[in-house]
Amino acid sequence: MVSSTLRSRRRAVATGEPEPKGWLGLAFILPGLLFIVVLFLVPLVMTVWMSFYNWPLLGRTKFIGLSNYAELIGDTQLWHSLGFTLLYTVLVTAAIFLVAFPLALLVDRPLRIAGFFRTIYFMPVVIGFGAASTLWMWLLNPDSGVFAQLLRGAGIIDSAPRPLESFWPALGVVILMVVWKTAGFTMIILLTGLQSISSDVIEAARIDGASVWSRFRRITLPLMRNSVVLALVLNVTSSMLAFDQFFIITQGGPGEQHDLRGVLDLSRVVLILPSRLWLGDLLCPARRPGGDQRDPVRPAAPAAGGGLMERLNHNLAAKPASERLGYLAFVLTACVFAVFFVMPIVWSFANSFKPSAAALADPAALFSKAFSLENYRRLEHVGAGWYVYASNSVLIAAGTVILTVLVSVPAGYGFSKFRFPGQSLLFVLIMATMMIPFQSILTPLFLILKAFHLQNSLLGLVLIYVTFQLPFSVFMMRNAFDAVPKALIEAARIDGASQATILRRIMLPIALPGVATVAMFAFLNSWNEFLAALIFLSDQNKFTLPIMLVNVSSGIYGIIDWGALQAGISVTMVPCILLFLLLQRYYVRGLTAGAVK
Repeated sequence: MVSSTLRSRRRAVATGEPEPKGWLGLAFILPGLLFIVVLFLVPLVMTVWMSFYNWPLLGRTKFIGLSNYAELIGDTQLWHSLGFTLLYTVLVTAAIFLVAFPLALLVDRPLRIAGFFRTIYFMPVVIGFGAASTLWMWLLNPDSGVFAQLLRGAGIIDSAPRPLESFWPALGVVILMVVWKTAGFTMIILLTGLQSISSDVIEAARIDGASVWSRFRRITLPLMRNSVVLALVLNVTSSMLAFDQFFIITQGGPGEQHDLRGVLDLSRVVLILPSRLWLGDLLCPARRPGGDQRDPVRPAAPAAGGGLMERLNHNLAAKPASERLGYLAFVLTACVFAVFFVMPIVWSFANSFKPSAAALADPAALFSKAFSLENYRRLEHVGAGWYVYASNSVLIAAGTVILTVLVSVPAGYGFSKFRFPGQSLLFVLIMATMMIPFQSILTPLFLILKAFHLQNSLLGLVLIYVTFQLPFSVFMMRNAFDAVPKALIEAARIDGASQATILRRIMLPIALPGVATVAMFAFLNSWNEFLAALIFLSDQNKFTLPIMLVNVSSGIYGIIDWGALQAGISVTMVPCILLFLLLQRYYVRGLTAGAVK
């Protein structure tokens, strides 16, 4: 019996016939499909159905047809919100590309130190919007913020500006924070496209006399079109769904408008002066023959027998005199960007260990003579205590990671290695849910969780987070499994391995970077998520760290405890940064290999 089974499998492989068990693929994706149907598609249908009814606080519901839509269309606030959302999306997307593209071009070079800078630029990505928003709210505070203290100390101003009190400066603050938070992610996607371009093409254009700008516009940009489109779609989608940053930083206001031309002119002076030294090499950097196969995010390995300064000196000594100026300009410019990305994190962490008096006197100082844990002690008295909220976040993140991996790995395998009726339709259906804002289904989700007695529970929140994470995770795992050579699977089938054995012993070890990426995304999103936790949790003993941060940033009677806020930011962001530094090689490698494909 066993020998006949092996003979049939060998015959199927030899003749190129597919494995005659397509229903197994459907079984692999069934758990993920149940999550999507029950906790996304059903709430979406309920949202449409509820829109045709009047839902009073007291009394029975009443069918009113299109009256809700007519009232909505006539609401001027709707058109104002749509106009502002469009304005914000255009501005923030352009700002992110204006920063991310130069960063990608800057670090796209075969230098060890470039890996170090790539890691620095990507670091804010792993911080949640809640922590990033409260961090920048403190940085720009006119009384105790770092920027105000630096400007006053330099004698530039006598009284600190209050950007959050007028429309355009407040919008600029939000855009600046979002660029700081997300430019590293876009940089990695663009960098992957840059490093897929063969140096032979660039060299041929250079020999033909094409200028630097012509090579960039006519060769580099078209060849990295897929990466640019992917980055554009992701940024536009996330910008259209923005909530946390406005809720925390501006609370939806203000309405007064002011002119920013002076600030923009100053930024041009700061950026153009150093850029002229390395612009030519930046737009079309030197590449290895046949395309650059370097890992775009591999951290810089320390050179034997020396640190950073020793490597810099060695690189300078090994270069001709004509190239030293360009190399120094590269290092200087990269350091300027690194300061922008890393110093807010360092300032916040340093101030969390300062006594209140020292933090108010000199928030920009990195070290204080008086080391203190009083900010963390005060954080213990915020609601149920920060350790309770941290424990809840750990439980939710762990549950989300485990369930997301357990569901998305077999689903990705089913979509990648099986053929069954309706496969493409199901995959498109799952991917389409990424384009629908989850805010639109919060009310039906609450009703569904209430029906299963899961409202105001950590388990209910875990199920919601897994559902929101699944489309991206299934997409990543399918692409990761697609990259596994077919010959390995055929050899295992000939040897009589079952599909479960093939998945566990062959596919998973090879697709480990993709699994790490899925796990990291699930952890970061569930650890940092704010809106769903705010809606579905009402017991403060079950609150998570982002909700605690918002409570601290709101203050008591208008007075904010900035020291406790810095401690809360540190508690929230440090685990994310440490986990990223430990797993960054797998995390971003899996991200670029899966997403860009």
